[in-house]
Amino acid sequence: MEGGLDANPGADDAAPGAAAASAGDRLATIAALRAALEAAQTGGQDGSDGGQLTVEAPPRRGGAGHGKRRLSKVPPEERTDLEHEQVARSTALRLLTNSPKSRHQLEQALAKKEVPSSVVAHVLDRFEAVGLVDDAAFAEMLVRTRHTERGLAGPALAQELRRYGVDKDTAAQAMEHVSEADELEAATALAAKKLQATRGLDRTTRLRRVYSLLARKGYRTATARHAIDTALAAEPR
Repeated sequence: MEGGLDANPGADDAAPGAAAASAGDRLATIAALRAALEAAQTGGQDGSDGGQLTVEAPPRRGGAGHGKRRLSKVPPEERTDLEHEQVARSTALRLLTNSPKSRHQLEQALAKKEVPSSVVAHVLDRFEAVGLVDDAAFAEMLVRTRHTERGLAGPALAQELRRYGVDKDTAAQAMEHVSEADELEAATALAAKKLQATRGLDRTTRLRRVYSLLARKGYRTATARHAIDTALAAEPR
């Protein structure tokens, strides 16, 4: 799941204004990542500047001095604890720079890198301490973008949060940011758009398609019915 939250939540159908705001947020996030990394580092090279990640190699047999070796060339089973930590920090930072991630996503990505679970927990705990990993903020962002840009509501939003490993309590708090009025407004806009696209069809077919769309988006039956009635009343005669 290294690709993360579709690389950027809602990127495929975001409005221009939302895209601009997202770009501004991304620049601010990258700056914060760089500053926070300085606080999170325990020493050594982290490879966050895109270069090859290198570390001091252990002393050679016979008392020879230290050398440098690239972690990309070191099999996971031969890494030291420090090297595992450096791989974890470098990988997590790269993924967070690309787009926001939940802790669960990062855990999955680091498991694929064969980083021991104890090292993963240590690194992500440090990232949480400096604000780089924040599931509450991630959940709020996901709810906002999925609702605003894709019109998702209720069960559909909950399913998205589960998909990214957000726990139930955190998910419930995030979903409080979408009110019933917000849902009705979004459902009405979706209904109006679908009705416009089906104007050449009979009424029964049109209504069936609109109800089906709103159900897939997670809207309750009562909300869907109200939204469709409102959209129908606004149609030109």
